[in-house]
Amino acid sequence: LAWTDGRKGEVIRNFVDLESFHPGIDGSSIRARYGIVNAAPVLLYLGGLSDAKGVWPLLQALSHVVKSMPAVRCIMPGLRFQGIARRFGSTATRENRFDREVKKLGLGSVIVELPFATDVRPLIAASNLVVFPATQPHFARPAIEAAAMGKPVVASRFPVLEELVRDGESGVLVPPSDPFQLSSPLGRVLKEPV
Repeated sequence: LAWTDGRKGEVIRNFVDLESFHPGIDGSSIRARYGIVNAAPVLLYLGGLSDAKGVWPLLQALSHVVKSMPAVRCIMPGLRFQGIARRFGSTATRENRFDREVKKLGLGSVIVELPFATDVRPLIAASNLVVFPATQPHFARPAIEAAAMGKPVVASRFPVLEELVRDGESGVLVPPSDPFQLSSPLGRVLKEPV
């Protein structure tokens, strides 16, 4: 980062409290509450129905993953909104598209929809990996929270994500908006975490 007058600056990323986000958090209560068996491979997506967060490529990728891993589950909190946004239809169209895609791709048993979560720690703990399939570059707080909890991340390869995810070490980086390129590492990391 440089100022127009030549001074250098430094980017300071969002802070994650390592006393709150740590590998010792138990996710079994989330699995039990939502009927996810302990042996099931679980991935967590924290992007809602935002195009920029990559929900549509993720659904396509999941349709490939489930073929070789039928027990896979994808936890997705906060997909459906209530209140004024719903009344004016700004989310209803996305929700309808989501429902159609899930049905068309046969993902009804794969998607575990949860209400909006203010505390994502138990959700991260319940998962085997966190997926951040962004279609546009932006900061990925779920990636640093997952890292703090010792969970691998599969994310889109953008410069900001290259700073957060060490490809092959703390996760895998894939080309954005490419469901096939996303599906392969999802399956691989679920079977053999990095």
